[in-house]
Amino acid sequence: KPNTSLADGNAHDAYDKAAINYLAAYVQDEFRPDDKWLIIPSVRFDHSDQFSNKLTSNLAATYNAADDVRIKAAIGQGYKTPTVNDLYIFWEMYAANPGGKGQFYVGNPDLKPEKSLSYELSVEKDWGDRSTVHLGVFRSEVKDLISTYWTGKLTDDDPDLYPGVKGDQVMAYKNIPEATLQGVELYGSHRLGKNIYLNAGYTFLDAKDKTNGTRLKDRAKHQVTFGVSYQPENIYAWDLSFDLVSNIGYYFNNGDKSTMGNFVYETKDFTIANIMASRHLNKDTKIYLGIDNISNHQNFGNYADGNLGRLYRVGMEYKF
Repeated sequence: KPNTSLADGNAHDAYDKAAINYLAAYVQDEFRPDDKWLIIPSVRFDHSDQFSNKLTSNLAATYNAADDVRIKAAIGQGYKTPTVNDLYIFWEMYAANPGGKGQFYVGNPDLKPEKSLSYELSVEKDWGDRSTVHLGVFRSEVKDLISTYWTGKLTDDDPDLYPGVKGDQVMAYKNIPEATLQGVELYGSHRLGKNIYLNAGYTFLDAKDKTNGTRLKDRAKHQVTFGVSYQPENIYAWDLSFDLVSNIGYYFNNGDKSTMGNFVYETKDFTIANIMASRHLNKDTKIYLGIDNISNHQNFGNYADGNLGRLYRVGMEYKF
């Protein structure tokens, strides 16, 4: 956070400590009144030593209209407390480069938790045992949405506060009082051969800041996905998946064109490719490795969008 002790008079060396004690408990039940209905109620309790306790609930239901047709509906509350980074970060997330500015993030200790109410309605249909198609609509009404923004300042404007850091945009966090995210999604899967599966999908997203009627940044209006996977019946053999995610009409603040008095928002299109492989060592232990964002595309925006750059994954899962 600002005024953190600097080891060598350089903001790159800022060091401090912050912690949030957090606890969550979740209870879910599944019951079938008859052969056609599946009902899933759930309750979640969130506790934090810095924010109020919160009890939220969700209700989901599936109606089997026919052997090959399912209608699904869900309504649920959401609650998300700010992270330690959201509250206290004081760090350069992206260094300046010859082609543009870097970004220095400053937390906001006055952030409020996000609260949301979400609705979903969808229908699924199977074609034999090879193909499934899903069509759905969704809407989320969010209060105090946590979002990043450029303050309009550069680290050069206050060298005493950001010693040793030049050319970075000063980024901060804020709550958007009211926002809505709604849209339509269509996706399907098809078993091409014995072990080969294809999947494709499309999502239309209308995301707005209701306070001023503008689009929420760092989100694509259209997203198209395509994937192919090899899933052998033998769990001790390697499986493999490859996915393409195309973002069309991605709305962002172009910091290289913006000034403090004139923020420039633009749209862009880009595609990200991911690859993953995994296999079981025994019936309870699974190892995996993969690469997300193979092309190393980066979005210098809300870093929750997953586009920080290429990400390598190596891990193990154990069930007991």
